[in-house]
Amino acid sequence: MKKVLGLLLLTAIAGGQSLFAQDEEGGGLKITGQIESGIRLRAGNEYSKPVRDGDLDEKDKFFIDAFNDDAGKAFRSDVQVDYTTPNAGVSIRLRADDDNFKVGGIPQSYGYSLLGHAYGWFSFINNIVEVSGGMLDNAKWGTFTGDIFDTNLDNANGVKLEIRPIEGLSLGVNTFSINPDYLKCEFVDAFAGTVVGAKFTNEAFGIAASFIFNAKEAKAQDNGNNVVAKARAKDVLKVDGDFGTLFSLYYYGISNLKLDLDGRFARDSDSELNSFGIGLQGNYSISEPLFAGIRAKFETAPAKEDNPAILEIRPQAGYTVNEWLALRLEVPVTLAGAKGLEDADLGIGVKPKATFTISPNASVAFWYVLNTMTPKDGDTGVDHTIQLDLIWKF
Repeated sequence: MKKVLGLLLLTAIAGGQSLFAQDEEGGGLKITGQIESGIRLRAGNEYSKPVRDGDLDEKDKFFIDAFNDDAGKAFRSDVQVDYTTPNAGVSIRLRADDDNFKVGGIPQSYGYSLLGHAYGWFSFINNIVEVSGGMLDNAKWGTFTGDIFDTNLDNANGVKLEIRPIEGLSLGVNTFSINPDYLKCEFVDAFAGTVVGAKFTNEAFGIAASFIFNAKEAKAQDNGNNVVAKARAKDVLKVDGDFGTLFSLYYYGISNLKLDLDGRFARDSDSELNSFGIGLQGNYSISEPLFAGIRAKFETAPAKEDNPAILEIRPQAGYTVNEWLALRLEVPVTLAGAKGLEDADLGIGVKPKATFTISPNASVAFWYVLNTMTPKDGDTGVDHTIQLDLIWKF
């Protein structure tokens, strides 16, 4: 199997494009992928916090490492294999990165170290009903922007049912959390972490929401892993509770103006801890190549006795010079308090960025970030980051 996948990958790379085996209905086999890598240079004082603890023990220390900002790792490579027919399909993604070649906490020795997702789906009743199952990666009811908060709760291993009764409307449920120890292949607390979702969209307006129930009842397994639903609730909603929701809406009914709102809320009835976040983003297209906008985000997330709060206001602008070059500028202003905003530290940053599109399959992004942090009691700290991202698709 490994030899076959390796041969397919080499063929795709040599051809420099996706592989297709089309049928008359437009389905068939499609193989795509991408490789992401980059370089990061960083220098600062005691307020600089590197990815690896201990790298900046001294003031004004400088370091350089391999890092890709989008992947959040030194490198990441994917091979995506899809086979579709008019009413069914299979999707498999193989992924390798610098995290010991494992995904979702699955040890490499299990033989699943490169498996990012693997699921099948089929639809019926004129595509009104769709059922999918397996290691899912086909979110249906996530937030629209994808950059204010995490995009979804329903990419959890199990079975998903989606119903599309009218154009633009999607309803459904994701349930049956599966033990991530795939050698056992057993269902565990099947309905713990069930996600219910709904979404309605058209050209001018969209609204979506997803709800997760009883995530805390998804028990940890003997191998130390939690089922996927519990892990996603904790990562996305920032609380290990029994109820949570992601909600989102957009309004594009005004010419050249786009308004997006994303939010999240979680509740743990046992500990009486709540987690809340809301973000609003507006972008206005001044002309076809130029836009300006602003994003505001407020979050709280309980942590034992403290109740951290973060407010971020981020003016942003962008200019597309031509098909090869796009420029962008962001100026984030952040207030972060350990027990609320009344004792908050002030952070101000400047981030100019340039993205070079070398070809339809290759791009390079380069940016510089200046961050300053002024604590309520203390001296201002400054750090500098230079980031180069390399992305190649086939």
